Amino acid sequence: MSSYWSIIIAWLLFGSLHSVTASTVVKTWLSSRMGKLYHYYRLFYNLVALATFWVVLDCHRQAPVDYLWSPGRWEQIVGSTVLVVGLIVLWLALRQYDLREFTGLNVVWKSPPTYASQLKQGGILGYVRHPLYSGTILVTFALFIISPTISNGLLAVFTTLYIRVGIYFEERKLIQTFGNTYRHYQKRVPMLWPLLRYRKAQKDHVV
Repeated sequence: MSSYWSIIIAWLLFGSLHSVTASTVVKTWLSSRMGKLYHYYRLFYNLVALATFWVVLDCHRQAPVDYLWSPGRWEQIVGSTVLVVGLIVLWLALRQYDLREFTGLNVVWKSPPTYASQLKQGGILGYVRHPLYSGTILVTFALFIISPTISNGLLAVFTTLYIRVGIYFEERKLIQTFGNTYRHYQKRVPMLWPLLRYRKAQKDHVV
């Protein structure tokens, strides 16, 4: 049981640290004090996030292998299918971003940042607003289906909760940046799952 408490505490610490360091208040405060060094903030932020998330994963790794049920052939087939779909979604999502700028590595190669003046809505972004998160959720639940341990269940649940809270704050920043353009995008494109748009369209048609 102590191993599971370690997982919960690690997730809470990771989520709190990640949210605080990503907040506009903290970033504005650091920008006013770091000067030119602030150009390295995104790189530093991602390195800290990676290091703290490694702690979370290590807690999961050390947890006992307690199965909630014994996985069978169908669980393996369904889980593997969901895993492949999740990885494809992640790949399609990453194609929409400049990975050097996304990770902060552009400061290492001295390449200037290409700040987006327009909201990206092409490719998979025309179907879901946050495909990186969609893919991540699919991958974690696929791992749980394939290997339904308590640890993997906690990984899937906490990943989903963290992502949902993160989306709330991320979209507030996007509205500040893009205004009504993003609000219209929110109404037109579902947050995580394309099927929801189809169901909503059906419901509106019936009404």
